[in-house]
Amino acid sequence: MLNRRDRRNPNKAIVHVTNRTKEGLPFIARMFMKLIILGIMARGQKKYNVQICHFIWMMNHYHMILAGRGKHISPFIGYVEAEVAKAVKRLTFIFGDRVGNVWERRFREQKICTGNDVIRMIAYAYANPVKAGLVAKAIQWKGCSSLEMYLSGTNSYIASWLPSRKMKKLPLYVTHKVDIELVKWFKSIVEERDVLRIMPNIWKNFLPETKNWTDAYILRQVLDSIKQIEEMAKKSHGHFMGMKAVQQQAVNRRYIPEKKGRTPFLICGDDELRVQEILSYRDFCKQCKKAFKQWKQGIYTAKYVYGAYRPGMSILGNLRAEVAKISKKAIKKAEVRKAFTFTI
Repeated sequence: MLNRRDRRNPNKAIVHVTNRTKEGLPFIARMFMKLIILGIMARGQKKYNVQICHFIWMMNHYHMILAGRGKHISPFIGYVEAEVAKAVKRLTFIFGDRVGNVWERRFREQKICTGNDVIRMIAYAYANPVKAGLVAKAIQWKGCSSLEMYLSGTNSYIASWLPSRKMKKLPLYVTHKVDIELVKWFKSIVEERDVLRIMPNIWKNFLPETKNWTDAYILRQVLDSIKQIEEMAKKSHGHFMGMKAVQQQAVNRRYIPEKKGRTPFLICGDDELRVQEILSYRDFCKQCKKAFKQWKQGIYTAKYVYGAYRPGMSILGNLRAEVAKISKKAIKKAEVRKAFTFTI
């Protein structure tokens, strides 16, 4: 239970979302792939009204920091992952003609508890290519990322969307020249254009201790954190692969990531607050189990705690519930009619 989404405060959620592919490195760090992903994200944002704070796409996984209504996050991520999976299958030979999931698992969603935790996760996301030994500086990453938009103060981007059925297989190596040709082809046949909006600091309105933080202060803290990660990576790696070498890798290169353990459902650097959050969430789960037990016993009016979702009812269960409602209304009407007749 503790690695699933915390639903207790669905209207003011600040979450870190991540997932990775089963195998391969399909998200090549080229402009063509960047346009495809941005178009999908923009269309998903338009459909589900999600507030995107920050994002970065590595070669085989992504990180996003989202804020706002929790009920919109799952449909948004589900849409993005489904559309990206379709595009990957059409563009690369990694998954061949197999039917199955491109993604390794269901996406992981973690609640971020404090302002310092948010800053730490923003820096962690943007410095991912540095920690992986790919580039020496976070700004050098040429894959799909919102870092340049964040640093330049640009909050919107006109993205182009193309359905996966119109995409064609990429060549084994996507050189700079091939990338330019693919971008021209992509822009010539796009079907829709949507505005992708990022709200890098909207999250500060959801936490009491960060409401008075200025955007300049947050940016300074994020850059300092990224710099620390870059310095630590320089000591541990010594040599970085470099963006040129990264882009020269074959599209269908085989790569199977190491398996990782369970991801905690929250990110909290405050020990006391973390204990409170875990105990509170356990109590939340306990109440949900109690309500579900009543539901299994046929008590379909069992009350669920705020933030929880009722299970999908069977046809018979729905019918019983409707009959119960009709019966109550009929009895009430009969009582009112009887009382009215007696008065006359």
